Amino acid sequence: MSEHRSALYMACGLSAFLLMIVVLLNLIDSAPARVSDEQFIKISEADLIESLVIEPDGFYWQLRRLVRIGGRRGEDLADRIVLLQADSLALEEWRSAGKPIREGQGNWRYWGPLVVASLLAVGLWHGWTQIRLDANGEGAPRRRLQVLDRELKEGKITEEEFRERAERIWPEL
Repeated sequence: MSEHRSALYMACGLSAFLLMIVVLLNLIDSAPARVSDEQFIKISEADLIESLVIEPDGFYWQLRRLVRIGGRRGEDLADRIVLLQADSLALEEWRSAGKPIREGQGNWRYWGPLVVASLLAVGLWHGWTQIRLDANGEGAPRRRLQVLDRELKEGKITEEEFRERAERIWPEL
């Protein structure tokens, strides 16, 4: 019964971990697409810009919908744009035209490295715990199944004992 409880705890822990990864990945914003002055003018004339967003570390234009932006790497879909050359003149023209301006919250730029570092830490922790289990003699589930199989072939255990012990190991895989 404790093996089933252990498997349940492992499944719940894994589910919580995966949920945390999804939440963290949703917090990571992609960088705004960089556009040339000509592209910016075309997007502006097509009335695709919703507002100018000013953040503590810069500014960008929020688009009304996803727009295909052509660049060096081909076409990308973007919902935010910035000029290739940061141009404070464009910012002043936008303000003087009375177009919408919003204050942004800023994006903590370390979300991506934080997620990668936490995934690496969890992977290292898991590897270390598996090494410790193996050193303590319990061994990895596959190794224990191999030992069971060898014991069955050598006649040390019966088919019934093999099935019973293997069923306790399978949830760990």
